[in-house]
Amino acid sequence: MPAPEQSDRSLDQYKLWLDQLSSEYSILQDKIDKIGAFRFTIRGWSVTLVIASVFGVITAKVSTCYILGGLLTVVVAFLTMERAQTRHSHTFTHRVAVLEKRIWHMLRACSAPQVDGPMVPKIAHDIEDDSKSRWPLEVWLDNNGYWLFYGLQIVLIVIAGIWLGENRLASDDRGATTVNVISAPESPAIETKGTPDKALPFIRKHGKKQ
Repeated sequence: MPAPEQSDRSLDQYKLWLDQLSSEYSILQDKIDKIGAFRFTIRGWSVTLVIASVFGVITAKVSTCYILGGLLTVVVAFLTMERAQTRHSHTFTHRVAVLEKRIWHMLRACSAPQVDGPMVPKIAHDIEDDSKSRWPLEVWLDNNGYWLFYGLQIVLIVIAGIWLGENRLASDDRGATTVNVISAPESPAIETKGTPDKALPFIRKHGKKQ
């Protein structure tokens, strides 16, 4: 039978370890919440920037596509940032699930047989159980939906660039036609002195007979 001092020391060690695990659990939960807020914020920035820029460029009929090229770079940067944050979120969620198991085992070890309820905490496990009962496509969209979100924005930018390019070509064609019409040589004047008035329309059309 263990001595009381040894039992108390073991209990203190359990409590210290439990405090450390609980502290890490709280830190990870806070980081996961901040990642969710960050992803929501950059998505709002991206949508606002893309819609405002594309609408402005099309309305102003800008003759160059360099602005859309810069906008495309920004969208790709947003995509890269969200992809990194999503990976971190998955890593933190897996770690939270591990901590939940350890905390629950330690609670049962410290206070058994009094602890007879369900696992506490159980947030990560409930999320994992919910994912198992959903359609694979739905789970994929939750985990990788940023590809679709930013992909649609990239498609919109490309369509706007194609429209600007075609509009620029059409403007160049109209400008070339106008220049040709203006620079066409004038017909030589036809001398009509002494010509009857009735013959003027025919002469103006076919030239004075020699």
